Amino acid sequence: MTALAGDAGLHAFLDALAIAFKAIAKLFLLGLIGFVPMKLGKITERQFKLAVRFAVDVFVPLTLVLALARSFTPAALTEGSIVILMAVFWIVGGALLTQIWFRFRPGESPAQDRAISAVVAIQNSMYLPIPMAMAVLPPELREQALVYIGLAIFATSPLQWTLGTYLVSDRRDEPAHWLETVKKSLSMPVLGVVAGVLLSMVPPVAAAAKNDPASPLLLREAFGVVRILSLLISPIAMILLGMMLASVDTKERIRKRHAGLAITVRLLVMPALVFLAMGLVEGVPPLVRFIVMLEAASPSAINLAIAAQRFGAQGALVSRLQLPIYACAIVTLPVWVAFELMHFPLP
Repeated sequence: MTALAGDAGLHAFLDALAIAFKAIAKLFLLGLIGFVPMKLGKITERQFKLAVRFAVDVFVPLTLVLALARSFTPAALTEGSIVILMAVFWIVGGALLTQIWFRFRPGESPAQDRAISAVVAIQNSMYLPIPMAMAVLPPELREQALVYIGLAIFATSPLQWTLGTYLVSDRRDEPAHWLETVKKSLSMPVLGVVAGVLLSMVPPVAAAAKNDPASPLLLREAFGVVRILSLLISPIAMILLGMMLASVDTKERIRKRHAGLAITVRLLVMPALVFLAMGLVEGVPPLVRFIVMLEAASPSAINLAIAAQRFGAQGALVSRLQLPIYACAIVTLPVWVAFELMHFPLP
């Protein structure tokens, strides 16, 4: 019986792994659509920044507004609160782990060590998790998954622009003005989450988001337009991610010590700790567990490089670390997804 159970578990893992690798292979190809022309100089830095701003300030918020207006409920918040809790856990935990490491094995400078801590602690909560979830999950679960991803963004984005900014800043005694930090924390995706939650509590708006024929026609048509836009979020996110990685300056050599630490803690240690921590919590729906592991196993936040360039001198270091981390995530992320699905199959 034990051997049969072991064979069944192995088959379940391999099946899930095949699904995950198939999904990330498609996403990788989408990323190349952005990576190649950006690398060849066919897309200027200005065009790239405009595209990123449009996606972050329009596509992502509208997609979250639609998903939350349709599917958010107090029960979803109760079930998904563990997403917020675990996001704080892996961000703060990742920063602490690396700071403890540097306490015993300091690097070339404290500013550099803090920047690496930021890369380890703060994951990509949006550009990769959204398309990965859309690619792996069956259609009936995708919208609810966006609700939980919205909760992860709600937790991660403010921490990225507060704790993350603090870590990548070279001069801790001269932090960014508090008003600038607040503005960054209240990013459009975060505001989209708040707006979607509020709109879900207005019955006519929620009905229009669900395309209810009895809802106001104008609202229903407006949400119909948003629904069309939301279909593009996955390919746009991956194309932009490809552009971001292509814009990384690779002229300087990446130190193995830096890359090894970032990859080990960000892609292996923190997901393992999150999986163990989630095992102590009972009654968590499989879809919520899936989103928690997907977020926890995701590579570093690309926007950290922007913060590092704006508030310190570690922008080049943070950017260079992204390439090896994302290259390894092509393997580690599907493995974690398969491992999660093997232990907690989706309904």
